[in-house]
Amino acid sequence: MLKFGSALLLAAGLILTPLTQAIAAERQSIAVLIPGKHNDNGFMQSAYRGYEKIKNELDVDASYVSNISATSDPVLLTDAMRKLAQQGPDMIIAHGGQCNGPAETVSKEFPDIKFVVIQGHVQGNNLSSYVVRQEDSAWLAGALAGLTTKSNIVGHISGAWPKPGLM
Repeated sequence: MLKFGSALLLAAGLILTPLTQAIAAERQSIAVLIPGKHNDNGFMQSAYRGYEKIKNELDVDASYVSNISATSDPVLLTDAMRKLAQQGPDMIIAHGGQCNGPAETVSKEFPDIKFVVIQGHVQGNNLSSYVVRQEDSAWLAGALAGLTTKSNIVGHISGAWPKPGLM
């Protein structure tokens, strides 16, 4: 099962490969935007683990910003993404579909920066999305639970109501 931290590393590696070939002598930089708390023991922390993998396993300069908005306020997220873009990284990876709108806006303002939204659904000249289909791994976990239950009772708990969790 592909985890979100691995998804960040995969997205960074796939997009940086052509950049690395084009500018072999120049060290690339990646900024990761984590809207919530990077240590939430959940979805946001998986992004932070991906950031750590990028920093430790790729030959790039990496930075992150987190705890932008507990309510996923699009204005705050757009401002935070714009501030990251003004620092001039080669790529900005935004974690979560709540970054769709901000990425669409800011990517147009900074056409020389690559933007990626994890669990997003946006595309553009310098903007792409990567979706981990959570419902597939959840189905497998449910099947395993159903096959191994001794009480004939299984359940699913989700801490939020985002579309992937409901699927």
